[in-house]
Parts: sequence; C-alpha cells; structure tokens
Amino acid sequence: MNRQAVFLLVLCVVASVIFFIGMSFGAVDIVFSDLFIKGSLSHTIVTELRIPRLMNAFIVGACLALAGASFQGVLQNPLADPYILGVSS
Repeated sequence: MNRQAVFLLVLCVVASVIFFIGMSFGAVDIVFSDLFIKGSLSHTIVTELRIPRLMNAFIVGACLALAGASFQGVLQNPLADPYILGVSS
C-alpha cells in the first residue's frame, strides 16, 4: 500500500468517526441502543434531523474545498483567495 492510499484511508476513518460523534450532539441526549427500535423518538431524531444535517455539512465542506482548490489552480497561486478576483461578496 502506498503512502497516498494510507493517507486517504486515515482521512476516511477520521471522517466516519466525526460523523458518528456528530450524531450524538444535540438538544436531546440519544441512547444508541434506542436507535435500532424503528418507532422510537431517538431513531426519528437521528434519521430525520441529524443525519441530513451532517450530510449537508459534509457536502458544503467538500464544495468549499473544491472552490478553494479551483481558485488556486486557475490562478496558479497557492495563496489565492476569493478577494483576489473580487468575488468574495
């Protein structure tokens, strides 16, 4: 296994751990044993509120990273940011 594959694997594991930790934060304390009971309040909160919120956060973060990388690639400048082109507003 080369170095990039190991790095990608570590990043995926860290992202998964962060995702599962993020499911436990909120106004209501979640008991993980109740998650497997289909009609429980914990199951409803996690599946209808917390998982969509976490998926949205991961997608928005990926889009922002892609936008920053494309700015740096187009301008051939590793320090490029949106203020250089005037698109920050």
